[in-house]
This record gives sequence, C-alpha cells and structure tokens, in this order.
Amino acid sequence: MNLQDNTAIVTGGSRGIGYAVAEALADRGARLAICSRTESELRAAEKRLAEKTEVLAQPADVSDERQIEAFVAAAHKRFGPPHILVNNAGGPLLETLVEDIATEDFDKMLAVDLRGTFLMTRAVLAEMKKRRDGYIVNIAGAYNVGGEPEESAYSAAKFGVRGLTESLIEEARPYNVRACSICPNYVATAPADDDPLMRKKDMLQPEDIAKTVLWLLDLSPVSVVKEVVLDHLVQVD
Repeated sequence: MNLQDNTAIVTGGSRGIGYAVAEALADRGARLAICSRTESELRAAEKRLAEKTEVLAQPADVSDERQIEAFVAAAHKRFGPPHILVNNAGGPLLETLVEDIATEDFDKMLAVDLRGTFLMTRAVLAEMKKRRDGYIVNIAGAYNVGGEPEESAYSAAKFGVRGLTESLIEEARPYNVRACSICPNYVATAPADDDPLMRKKDMLQPEDIAKTVLWLLDLSPVSVVKEVVLDHLVQVD
C-alpha cells in the first residue's frame, strides 16, 4: 500500500517500537506527526525521519488532555486530518505485588497506557468517521492476553486497551474506520536491558511490530482483524 498523501500520527515515536513504526510508514510515503515526552530524543528522531518524509515532532505527554489536543491540532494544521493513528506510547513497567503498589504509581500506569490511548483516539476519531477512512492501531502488551505475577498494573492497563479497541472496532466499522490491537511479547527495546532471563537476540525486534502495522494497512478494507499476538523465540541452549 502506497501511503503517499496519507498522514500518520505515532505516539512515543522517538525510539523503540514507535520509531520503527514511524520509519516504516515514512518509507511507504506517509507524512508523520510524532510525539514523545523526551525532547532530546524527539529531535534526534525528527532529524533522521526528515530525510525520508515531512515530519512534525512535538513534545507531548499522552496522559495530558490539553497537550494531546494541541498536538493533534498542530498535525491537522500542518498536514490535514490524519489517516492513521498508532497509539504506542507507554509508561515504564511496574513490577510490584498488588499490595505494594502505590496508588499514584497505579494511576500513572493507567494514565499513560490506557487514558493516553483513549485521548488520542478520541481526538482523531470524529474526523476519520466523517471522512469514512482511517485506521487506528493500538500497541498493547502481551500481558493483555494473560496476567503475570507482579504485573497487575501493567496488565490492567493493557486489558483496558484491549477492551477499548474491541469496542472501537464495532463503533467505527459502519464508518469504514478500522482498528486493531497488536500484542507483542518481549521486544528488544530499552526496558528489555534489565531482563536477566531473556537475550535480545531471542526477542522480537521493533521492526517486527512495524511490519505488522504495514501488514494491517495492506489488508483489504473489508477485513476485520481485532488483535494480533506476536510471541518471541524460545531458545534452548
């Protein structure tokens, strides 16, 4: 699918999965609007991506409604209404027993992973439905298909993303707007550096997620894919 004249918004687009997705979309010809909370990483990503396509890079915290509205408005002013939204931004993994989780830490996890996905989706959905065209891809975690010990806050947020996506699929389908959640397990990004049980070469690569996004966009408009689960290689020495 040639994405020339299409605008794609990618949250958390300055590194890891988000950057890989943004780069893949740029290679297909899409204009890009990316956001991140870390401006230094955002500017570095903007510089690299600008060699491929037109880019708007704006600092934004996806859990902040005003910042999201300002970001989407800036993207609309620069490129027109978006055709693709990839909700990738997520907070740091919180590995803590339920009884030891501080309320503010639980709230922060849901604010970024779940509230952020909701705010971004709401900001673009009305225009997509009006135009009867669009695709919203939510990058969820593998734990949204099964909880793990000490992952309750993360699992709660990702289960929420899954539920939000499934409702969105049904609401948006009559308007020719599609949605899907991608659930990758163990991706070789910065947080994986602290995992003593996995080697990065045995993990999914950010580019694998980017290829999955492109695959979804390449499918026939009549197709309905609710969720894609990607598992990692289990290496036996």
